[in-house]
Amino acid sequence: MNMETSPANNPDVPRRGRLLLPLPLLLALALLFTGAAACGSKTSTTTSGAGSSSSSSSGSGSGSASGSSSSSGSSGTQSGSTASGATAASCTTVGSKRIPKTRVLADLGITAGAFHRYIYKPIKGGTFTAASKAQKVLILGKGAVAAGAIAHFLGNAIDNARSDATLCKYVPNMSQIKDKLAAMGSQLRGGNTSAVDSTNSSFSTLQHQTGFTPNDNATVPGVS
Repeated sequence: MNMETSPANNPDVPRRGRLLLPLPLLLALALLFTGAAACGSKTSTTTSGAGSSSSSSSGSGSGSASGSSSSSGSSGTQSGSTASGATAASCTTVGSKRIPKTRVLADLGITAGAFHRYIYKPIKGGTFTAASKAQKVLILGKGAVAAGAIAHFLGNAIDNARSDATLCKYVPNMSQIKDKLAAMGSQLRGGNTSAVDSTNSSFSTLQHQTGFTPNDNATVPGVS
């Protein structure tokens, strides 16, 4: 009895429901999937690289900002150094003169003594208040002339003080007194004696700083 071989028992007949593809097609699909996977990996790497680049850029910006801040600080330091140097230079600009310190102190003593003799004592003494109007005008007139002469002599003392390493630091104080004396001339002629006390205080401060001794016998040419 011939029995037909059923498809299930025949290995040469594909089973129903089983998908069998030709070998070339399988290879083509494998290559396709491999390429897609590689492309995805490359895309991921590029994205990661972009993020890294962005981070690097951010770091660079931060570094630049830090550098700018450092530069600004350096500029401030340089500016501070320049200002400090300018102050020191004003004290060491002595030129070619070499004036003995004792002479400078003697000049300061003459200016202070002349101020006391011709301005402070006559005006602040008790006799000024009781003096007649004519006498007051005479006292104030002499004081005005003396103030101008003393300011001029103090200017010479200031120039000499710049040559001394110790006294040069007090030149601004001396200049302040000189300016007060220069303005005092017109003030006294107008009857204004308000600057006399402050000028005397400035002389006292300068005396304490430098150690000069006021010369009470100092005279001003042209003023008796």
